[in-house]
Amino acid sequence: MTTQIFLTKKLTTKRQPQFTSNWFYLVNRDNQPIEGEIDFTESLDQIRVKTDAKEFKLYLHVDSGPLGKIMLRTSLVKNKTSHHHELLPLLIKGRIEQIEKLVPAITKESQFLELKQARTSLRKLHNIAVFSENFLLTWAKQQPQVNLKFFGQAFRILESKKLEQIHTKLFDGGVVPIYFFKTNPDSAKKFVWGEIDQIIERLQQNKQKIKGHPLIWLHEASLPDWMKSLTFPELKTFIIKRTEKILQRYNQAISIWDITNEFPTQDANFFQLTNAQLLELTKIASELVARLAPKAERVINISDIFAGHSFIHSQPSIPPEFYLKMLVEQGIEFESIGLQFYMGMRKEFVCRDLVDILERLRVFAKFKKSLHLSELGWPSQNEVDPNSFFGADHPMVAGWWHQPWNETVQAEFFQGLKTIFATLPQARSMTWWDLTDHGSHMDIGSRFIPFGSISRRDFSLKPLAEIIAKEKLQTGGRRQIFP
Repeated sequence: MTTQIFLTKKLTTKRQPQFTSNWFYLVNRDNQPIEGEIDFTESLDQIRVKTDAKEFKLYLHVDSGPLGKIMLRTSLVKNKTSHHHELLPLLIKGRIEQIEKLVPAITKESQFLELKQARTSLRKLHNIAVFSENFLLTWAKQQPQVNLKFFGQAFRILESKKLEQIHTKLFDGGVVPIYFFKTNPDSAKKFVWGEIDQIIERLQQNKQKIKGHPLIWLHEASLPDWMKSLTFPELKTFIIKRTEKILQRYNQAISIWDITNEFPTQDANFFQLTNAQLLELTKIASELVARLAPKAERVINISDIFAGHSFIHSQPSIPPEFYLKMLVEQGIEFESIGLQFYMGMRKEFVCRDLVDILERLRVFAKFKKSLHLSELGWPSQNEVDPNSFFGADHPMVAGWWHQPWNETVQAEFFQGLKTIFATLPQARSMTWWDLTDHGSHMDIGSRFIPFGSISRRDFSLKPLAEIIAKEKLQTGGRRQIFP
């Protein structure tokens, strides 16, 4: 592997470096993750990159001043043996190239031109980062906006009338839990439908659309103990039988299905299946839905949409766009792509700004499928939330957007994300995951993100809820969810 050395002294202050050595990865010219090794000197004054790639870009978690502590990437670096680079100018050039390609109109702005010509400094990086996101938002508001629908995870609506009322008030539709441990807690032969039936009945009474989530999810958290010893042939046989029963039971009630969830992410692949085996299961689910629920929409739900530590090889994790290309090439049919987007704790959910996010969303828009932001969540408080799934994590570890997380920032980020997402003709819906900060994490559907809910512990609504309610009111609930 060829070694590149990045000098970081211009990215430091008297107090601390302006980047962390926690979250980093390499991408190629097309911004697709690639294989390589990255290490840091103890003083963080140098970064060493080793890769066989002929060229690459480096993503780092950088303090971008008023924009927040977010992921930024360098411009393209040619891979030459033991070559030294100043990191700061590469980051500045990387952001300039990113926004100019994303919104070419910015090149006509005099303020932007002045910023480009300023001398290289941390202030220049901060100013360009802030200006580019502000310009993007202004541009997005001037574009035709798709009328989005809003879904909410409905797993907890049976717990209290307050939660049901919140869900009904805010959301056009609800997501119903169809996990392995819900339908088959004890064996392949015994099916349990009670809770699922009740949630569906409640959503129908409230005249909300219903999405089934998911037909196949191979994360350990979804698997009852008896499933964990299955061979692949046994797993496939069970999945076929189970999917048939689910579709036969709910084909009239549920018109949208996450047919697979988090393929091909490594941490959701308990059985260590190959890409070929994952493709086979996806094909099975796709064909069963086509046969037993032919009017239903089939969604491929993706978790790691930035795929920071993925690369193309025979075993997951691989970049999700590469997996989607394989589905298309093999003729495996699906109508939609679901994109999970959590932010605000751990490296899996490191903070991003709207420029980086829209660039990534456009990658998936190229598939010409309907797009759903299928699972959304980020904190509303800048502190540890011991009652959530990530109960040991402080949001500051993953950075922040504009300022440390609070209820106003949570709402403003949602509004910004909605605005840029709605510029994509393929955009269809957004789904908020956590309903309330009340109670403690119990299972997948209880409390996921630290203070990431739409209501507080006393069930009073946060500013985020007001934004969703206003959007729902503007649409009037008169249109179909999918054209």
